[in-house]
Amino acid sequence: GSGTSGIGQLSFADAGGGAWNLISTTTISNDATVLVEGLNSTYAVYAFTIHDLVPISNGVAINVRYKIGGSVLTDGKYDYVAQRANGAPNDTLGNGGTGNDTAEISLTYDAQVSNGAAKSFASTIFIYNPSGTAKRKMLRHLSVFHSAAGGITQVDGCGAYNNSNAAVTGLQFYVSSGNLNTGVIKLYGIS
Repeated sequence: GSGTSGIGQLSFADAGGGAWNLISTTTISNDATVLVEGLNSTYAVYAFTIHDLVPISNGVAINVRYKIGGSVLTDGKYDYVAQRANGAPNDTLGNGGTGNDTAEISLTYDAQVSNGAAKSFASTIFIYNPSGTAKRKMLRHLSVFHSAAGGITQVDGCGAYNNSNAAVTGLQFYVSSGNLNTGVIKLYGIS
């Protein structure tokens, strides 16, 4: 045949989607809990970004729970897996573990966040198909923070609520003790 070979213009839009669409911005100000809602069937994947989060108390864990129906679920049916690495002074790589039948998904695993000056917690969390009702909802996070033990810590983890397939409409953030002092949480829908 007389096949033709042409070089057309490629635009990144042709590659298909990938846009992060800002849904909401929540500013933390000495809150015991922060509930970020807005998950629905508009997007199959949602992302939360957290930056400059500082707890009131030193040495606390940062946790998350699902809102299903009209309630934030606290019944001890969460499971999570985490891999943690610490910078100086601990310098440990590959310390990980699980939480089974817990009251939350820990974003810090077994490390604690510093409330020191110029120190903070940051994270990106993805939740997949939160409005679906056939499967349990999983989230994936990559969290970085200044540890109360000194240095920086990274936690790479995932988690799920294992007692319902119902739609998740929001995530609640809180610390293991005391309040969240400052920070910003942005919710995006990914198209």
